[in-house]
Amino acid sequence: MSPIRIREGFEGQILHVIPRTTTEKVASHPLIYPLMPTDIGWYPHARYHYCQRDTGAPEHILILCVEGSGWCKLGEKTLTVNQYEAALIPRGQAHIYGASDDDPWSIH
Repeated sequence: MSPIRIREGFEGQILHVIPRTTTEKVASHPLIYPLMPTDIGWYPHARYHYCQRDTGAPEHILILCVEGSGWCKLGEKTLTVNQYEAALIPRGQAHIYGASDDDPWSIH
């Protein structure tokens, strides 16, 4: 694994974060809140992409790989994420993920 690790700031990257005040307004709605995206983005050709959250995230994370490959570590298990595959990380689950060194991913 490369010693270079970048979490954000890739050329062409797009990241939209729904304001938490908006998500709080629908928090009691039984149909909308459980399915509401909170953050959505595009990370094209994300060489050196790496993210580590020792206590997890407050929301579920879905990574959809559309080009290249990467990996995701949950607990002691490391999974490869290839083109046209997805990884689902449950909220509150410690995790690490990143782009492969040889063929870095483009992900949503």
